[in-house]
Formats: sequence, C-alpha cells, structure tokens
Amino acid sequence: MRIAPRQVARLAAPLVALGLTATACGGTEKEYAVPETLCGVPVTQEALDPLLPDGSELMEQPQGTSASKNSCKLFVDKQFALFVTVWQVTDYPDPLDSKEHVALDNPSVIEGLPPGQKGAIGDESAMITARCTAPDKNVVLEVTVNGSFTKDVAQRRDDVERFAKAFTGDVRANLNCTE
Repeated sequence: MRIAPRQVARLAAPLVALGLTATACGGTEKEYAVPETLCGVPVTQEALDPLLPDGSELMEQPQGTSASKNSCKLFVDKQFALFVTVWQVTDYPDPLDSKEHVALDNPSVIEGLPPGQKGAIGDESAMITARCTAPDKNVVLEVTVNGSFTKDVAQRRDDVERFAKAFTGDVRANLNCTE
C-alpha cells in the first residue's frame, strides 16, 4: 500500500502542530516548589503562587533582620520577583500617606480588611498596617513585585492585594498578635 504525498502531509500536519504546541509550552511552568515560609514566616502558598513566575529555580535572599524589621527578596532564575518587608512599630502609619512608597504607584484603598487594619494597593506594590496590642507593636507589611511577569495590571493588583491580605494574617499569627 502506497500513501500519497498529500495524505502524508494531511496526516503529519496535526502531529507537527502538536509538536510545536508542546515545544512552545516547554519551560513555561514552575519547576520549583512554592515556599512554605517567606522571610522566616509560614506563608499561605495559594496566595503567594500567582506572584511567582514560571522558571526552574527560586532563591530567597534575606535583606536584613532586626528586632523591628524583617525583609527578603525572592528571585526566580536570578530575576527579581518579590520584595517583602515586615516592620513592628509603635506608630500606625497610613499606607496612603505621600511619604509611603506605595503612594507613588497609582494607589487605592484596599477594601475588606478586618477592623484595625488599613491598606493601599498600587500597580506593583501594597502596604497594610495592622494594629497589634500584644506584643505591643503594630505590624506593617510592604510588598513589591516585578511587574513584568504579569502584564495585566488589574490581575497583578488583585494578586498582590490577595497576597498582602493573606500574608498580613500569616505575620500576625506568627507574632501571636492580638488587637
């Protein structure tokens, strides 16, 4: 039985297309595990995951830790992905104050925060301040992401806000913070 060249082309086209699809998708997934902790604090992985790009290697780099400040950066394949800073302070800063860096990032109020919290979301950053009567220091969380990984600004803002809300809760729980 002989197959005509036209039949070969017709049979091969779907296979070639499938191969191109598989090649195009290759390397576009997370080959690393989403961390269970961030800056030494247990983290809600489902909230962190959308902020991290596809890649093969995730690295956390501490940026400085003291009694009142803890910060770290995450890199994926050596590219900056996320910067997080947590402060414990006696004051209660307003995230929408012009001196806060989120104020330079097209800010708006984060809605739906629990009582005793206020926050602002920007195109690539967020800040939440949470009252904490014990251990007698308020918690301030600042998050900055690499905006180039998620081009859709509205989606990025949603993802950053979801993470900031969840991680503020994670930090407060880790500190045994009560209102």
